[in-house]
Amino acid sequence: MCIRDSQRRVHGVPPGNNMYGFHPFYMIHTHNPRTFAGVFLLTSNPMDVMIKHIGMHTEIDHILTGGILEMFLIGKGSAEEVVKEYHYVIGKPHPLPFWAFGYHQSRWGYENIDYLKLVLRRFEEESIPLDGVWMDKDFMVNHRSFTLDTRRWFGLRELIDELHSKGKHFVAIIDAGIAKDEGYTVYTRGLEAGLFIKSNDTKEPLLGITWAGYSVWVDFLHPGTPNYWAKILQEFHDLINFDALWLDTNEPSNFCDGECPDHATYHYYYFPLDYYDDLYYNPTHRPLEAKTVSVEGIHSGDPVLATEFNYHAMYGYYQSKMTANFFVENLKKRPFIVSSSTFPGSGRYATHWLGDNYSTWVDMELSIAGMIHFGMYGIPFVGANICGYSGNATDRLCARWMQLGAFYPFMRNHNNPSGSPQEPYVNNTIKIASKHAILTRYSLVRYIYTEYMRTVLHGGTLVRPLTFIFPEDSDTYSTVDTSFMLGPALRVTPILQDHTDKVTTYFPNANWFSFTGFHEKILEFNVTGNKGQMKTVSCGLSGDTLNVHIKDNTIFPLQEVREGIMNVLELHNHSVSLIVAPDHFHHAYGEIFYDTEHHTNFNAEHQSIAMRLFGWEIGFSLASGKELTTYNHTDMYIEKIKIIDAATFEKATVAEYTTSDGQKVRMKAPSYNRDHKILTLEPVDVHSMNILKLRAVSWREKP
Repeated sequence: MCIRDSQRRVHGVPPGNNMYGFHPFYMIHTHNPRTFAGVFLLTSNPMDVMIKHIGMHTEIDHILTGGILEMFLIGKGSAEEVVKEYHYVIGKPHPLPFWAFGYHQSRWGYENIDYLKLVLRRFEEESIPLDGVWMDKDFMVNHRSFTLDTRRWFGLRELIDELHSKGKHFVAIIDAGIAKDEGYTVYTRGLEAGLFIKSNDTKEPLLGITWAGYSVWVDFLHPGTPNYWAKILQEFHDLINFDALWLDTNEPSNFCDGECPDHATYHYYYFPLDYYDDLYYNPTHRPLEAKTVSVEGIHSGDPVLATEFNYHAMYGYYQSKMTANFFVENLKKRPFIVSSSTFPGSGRYATHWLGDNYSTWVDMELSIAGMIHFGMYGIPFVGANICGYSGNATDRLCARWMQLGAFYPFMRNHNNPSGSPQEPYVNNTIKIASKHAILTRYSLVRYIYTEYMRTVLHGGTLVRPLTFIFPEDSDTYSTVDTSFMLGPALRVTPILQDHTDKVTTYFPNANWFSFTGFHEKILEFNVTGNKGQMKTVSCGLSGDTLNVHIKDNTIFPLQEVREGIMNVLELHNHSVSLIVAPDHFHHAYGEIFYDTEHHTNFNAEHQSIAMRLFGWEIGFSLASGKELTTYNHTDMYIEKIKIIDAATFEKATVAEYTTSDGQKVRMKAPSYNRDHKILTLEPVDVHSMNILKLRAVSWREKP
């Protein structure tokens, strides 16, 4: 376990591969099937973790290279309780802007501004929603961060202003390596102030090679770096009015193995590798400096401890922290930062994508485990490069990946310069499936935002395996990396193989309903048993179904999004519906979250509302925050409430709601669909039932 920029897969087979992140945390499902325990070995030094299965027992060996060690043992509890305790140690995720939960389009290969304008025009012509426009290195001068090639990108700032006028946002990339060039002010300022990591041999800035050529790296431990970093970010923002930043290659990545002199060729070892040759153990038995900077580099601080060997795993963490501070202190807005490299606690400042992947069915499936892991690591806003980064996705693979990606917390399509176009409009197969998936995603944005903000407030997971919810049912392990729960209400079971529209999967013992139409019950709760059943579910590419199922005992918000919605902010102009899925006791629970997106006063400037179905009434109460008096958007009004599997309420003829000040208001007569067993409750005036001021909704038979 030692951070490096790597596209290689990890299959758990020794010697293993070093990857983008460093997260020495794991959970144990104990002999008591209801409980889990957690282990967190806090260190920043390289290590190997070996899992051994010996008979009925499992051993986990940590093979260390030294460093300062702290071990946290998290006592028994439910999976969510253990994860929350871990997040209490490392810090909970940070609040994100609402627009981050929309669809994002990216590519390395948007060659010039005309190309990008064409892409944006196609999104509008096809009426496909888009919230984030991401730029890779194409806009830079010679791959140098903080620069703009005005020849190929003349008018970019005006284009960004146009995006803003349409409710869309722009995200720019920053590569960690700083080009060594006396004419490059980002380099000369840092050089004059001594703000770069230094070579242990020459005591000059440590040198490597990146896309920008010979490069150096900012020392984020230096006391002078915060002012330097804030200044160059501000100047970059003045040049390109970005809304979010993508911190790439901050492992940090290096085309040399370790340090390179000016005359070096790639992969040339200039300095002796005695530092880690002297280690009694070398994790993965590969050079620790492979494709990264020298571990003998010197940071500011204690001359013995402040070495790259000790701080290498934390480079992305410190860069993310300093960048997040710039958003809060300089831009006065919530940080939206996506970092390649992560460390325990990175989620307090940044989010993550799952790294460079391949356009294969295997990589699509692996993304599910990746999401689950990073949720445990305190970075719940995560997703893979939809349709894959390297290689060319087939039409069916890309369409299936868009169907899955609609339920990633972070939904972004990203591609490499040599890949075939994979935007959601490129052909009919992809377009039909993609538009339906994206519109479904937008109908659920308020729900996804609510569940993310619950992790911000309390810790815990947004994406979780079924085993976390049904720990006593060992059959759920068969679904652990092929299906997942998005929040407490929705189960997603994507098609992960070619040439099929069906998947057979295990449903634990509960009431499960199809998300499409809400009326089809996939499984009935068995009151006499504790096991579920295998079920075969179908999902075509015609844009009318998705393999999403609703778990009982849940309430969640939904907005009926139709073609014409072009970004997430437009959802503020549409009222919400509540979908209620009772359990066999006719109970259900959910939350809905609203806030003003304040960048610092988050705890005070939000209102989270708990919703409980008990009998013939849904109660509304304050779960956290305070009543928002400054929130004034249409999405605070309830358009309708749909109660699934509502045969118990078939004879309801009267409904009313009660406001927080005790006023009772008559609603339309309840409408019951006998074929679908759905009870619908609606206010007389769609703009009257304000959920922020609601105490209860009740219904009854007319006496």
